[in-house]
Amino acid sequence: MTLQNCGTGLQSTRLLVLFLILSALVPHACAETAVYWVQASKSFANSGRWDESLDAAEKALAIDSGNKNAWLNKANALKNLNRDQEALDACEKALSIDPDFINAWVMKSAILNSLGRHKDGLDAAQKAISLDPNSYTGWDLKAVSLSKLNRYQDAIDAADMSISINPSYAKSWGNKGYALQNLGKYKEALAAYDKALSLDPNLEMAADNRQIIISYLLPNSTNPKKTAVPVTISGSTAQPMAGTASQDVTPPVPNLRALFLPLVIVMLVIALGGGIYAYRNHKQKTPVTLPHPPVSASTVPGSPPAKSHHDVFISYAQVNKPVADAACAKIESRNIRCWIAPRDVPPGKNFPEAIVRGIEGSRIMVLIFSSHSNKSQHVLRELTTAVKNELIIIPFRIENVEPTKSMEYLIGIPHWLDAITPPLEKHLDTLVKTIEIYIASDIKKTDEDN
Repeated sequence: MTLQNCGTGLQSTRLLVLFLILSALVPHACAETAVYWVQASKSFANSGRWDESLDAAEKALAIDSGNKNAWLNKANALKNLNRDQEALDACEKALSIDPDFINAWVMKSAILNSLGRHKDGLDAAQKAISLDPNSYTGWDLKAVSLSKLNRYQDAIDAADMSISINPSYAKSWGNKGYALQNLGKYKEALAAYDKALSLDPNLEMAADNRQIIISYLLPNSTNPKKTAVPVTISGSTAQPMAGTASQDVTPPVPNLRALFLPLVIVMLVIALGGGIYAYRNHKQKTPVTLPHPPVSASTVPGSPPAKSHHDVFISYAQVNKPVADAACAKIESRNIRCWIAPRDVPPGKNFPEAIVRGIEGSRIMVLIFSSHSNKSQHVLRELTTAVKNELIIIPFRIENVEPTKSMEYLIGIPHWLDAITPPLEKHLDTLVKTIEIYIASDIKKTDEDN
């Protein structure tokens, strides 16, 4: 073998070794790049930069479509961009790669709750807990689902489990406060919200609900008994009437003896008249009296046929449920029928379908307007359906915020009812009077058309 041939063989060997080294390094380099984009996506998410987080997750998946963390980051970004169905699809993809991926089950629970599928959200949270009983986020999402299902005491128990595992998790304290608030335990709810805000001063849900309790619910829920304090008046002791100034004197007691004789005469006249009437009619056949149906806006003579068994649909963001419930109770106390979720969603009924039917069967929509309903896609869809069905929309503003362009377009230029300053009860009275005026106007218009 010549020296030249030997050199050529050595060079070929070197090229072969270099090729093998590169072949081994390229997949590793690609994997590292995918991990880099996953970390970048997570960093963007921590800063609330959801579009950039989504873009980074997509780049990771372009390199490694089997990266479960990339799919999870994509689901998280899509959820925070209000693209819930796409987020659920990404979450399902992560679970198809790893069915025991606890964080994906937690994320799935959160997404399902956003979609209004609270029973499925509860099942997903329970799956996460079964995989790791110490998953405080799993217990927290279970508390959220249970509250959405109006199982508030169970929600408190789940939140307490989350808190026992991680006492520093602010959201669990906030969710416990929400459940307590819906049970009417306002002082305990305030304590839970205060704890949540001490851990995370930026937790809006806790701050907003705490303000609702202080401004509206707690003053209206407490009815302190007024104690009558003895006061001295002209050397004598008298008891002031509740709600009056202590200087008010006790009114004189009427002379009952002077009223006794006229009262006896009146009673005798009534008895005599009743006896004469009974004597004249005792031989006549007593007619059968049919019970009258309860009077409401839809049964008033001349009123248009009711589209359903409700007059008012109440639209609200979930955070403002206590105010919505208070409005519903006040309106119905005046014999005006309301449709409010989740109370009026029939068991087993599709939630979105029930809401559409409730809107279609109502005359008026009361919108509990706040910063939360202002950005709620669910409320926006309800308003769109109300406009389509030509409902009268009454915005009941409980926060001083300007409507978004989309909401302003749907609401138009109605007469706003401001309920920003307490007490809430005063504004609810105005709301009921406004509704009564609209219903009466609707009846009059129908009479004129007929």
